[in-house]
Amino acid sequence: MTAESMPDELREELADGARRFVDPRSIPVRFSNLRAIGQSPLHYRHACQYREEKSALCRTLGTGTHALTFGTPGVVVFKARRAGKVWDEYKKQNEAAVILSAKEYAASKAMADALHTDPHAAPLLFGSDVRHEVHVVWKFQGRDCAGRIDALGSTTVIDLKSARSAQPARFANAGRWAGYHAQIAWYMDGCAAAGLGPRVPYLIAVESGAPNPVVAMRLTE
Repeated sequence: MTAESMPDELREELADGARRFVDPRSIPVRFSNLRAIGQSPLHYRHACQYREEKSALCRTLGTGTHALTFGTPGVVVFKARRAGKVWDEYKKQNEAAVILSAKEYAASKAMADALHTDPHAAPLLFGSDVRHEVHVVWKFQGRDCAGRIDALGSTTVIDLKSARSAQPARFANAGRWAGYHAQIAWYMDGCAAAGLGPRVPYLIAVESGAPNPVVAMRLTE
């Protein structure tokens, strides 16, 4: 089959794939992509290509909770069925926001409220010296690296996670598989390399189901 004889849809799909390719060496190394190399370099290459698509697909309870907790990005509620022209137009008009169903919004709001009222987590997350969603850039062995830290205090680095269970032993076991410890170490290294000084690392977990218990965990070396 020659290019001239290809159906228009196939030709456009192939052209789009050619335009979309991203050389992994040309973009900053981010942990959300880097964790894929634990499977294979091919998985890492693929993760670098489809970062935007992954971000759109991951707007679930965790993303909604982050947005409602830190106030960015905006959150909107779509109460109809997510299909058809109305849904497509709504997505286009709210592409910068997190779009939740009414049920997802209620669950995310309960989690955010639990974080704001927890006596241990709230001071860490919302202290007067704490900045949210801080973008940090640095270099490692000549490569550009980057990370977006949920909460950065004058002496702390805090990563917020939603979880089915915030019970410390269960959360730690799930977190090892998900690489949470490696992710916060990445942020710690980034802060040091960017000249932000030493930090104490914390993981804060909030359960996705009622009564939404919250656990703040200080990580050791």
